[in-house]
Amino acid sequence: MEVGEYNSDTIPPFQHETYIENVERCWRYYEELSGVTGTNVIGQGFMSDGSSRAATLIQFHSKRATPTITSSAAGTFTGSQGVVSGGAATGFIVKAWSNFTAANSGVAAGAAHVHLDTSGHSGLTDGQICRMAQTSGTTAFMIADAEL
Repeated sequence: MEVGEYNSDTIPPFQHETYIENVERCWRYYEELSGVTGTNVIGQGFMSDGSSRAATLIQFHSKRATPTITSSAAGTFTGSQGVVSGGAATGFIVKAWSNFTAANSGVAAGAAHVHLDTSGHSGLTDGQICRMAQTSGTTAFMIADAEL
């Protein structure tokens, strides 16, 4: 507002917003996912390329623009199926980003399409659902940054 633009009769009412409304506006620009050692599932997907790569979607809130995705080292993540773990990952590639609206709920969301390389680890079945989680004893994180 400019000085002199409003007086006590014309000033607009204060705009109240809830905590979640405020946080959702912030998430349009920046969001960080991190986990508790050994327990946090960061994304879900499937095993591809002969059980050496987990193709995973990491769910974020919708962003104002295509964000830059950064993460902790590949070795802080692991791919797993059921109780079988693929061990620490050896590579990590962010392939794409998409903003979308959920078909049934109409909720806006975003997703990073990530390939997690688990080469050299056996026990994971190609074409089956898998989880991407934090490797035990590490701190894994992913950041989606769409700052101006």
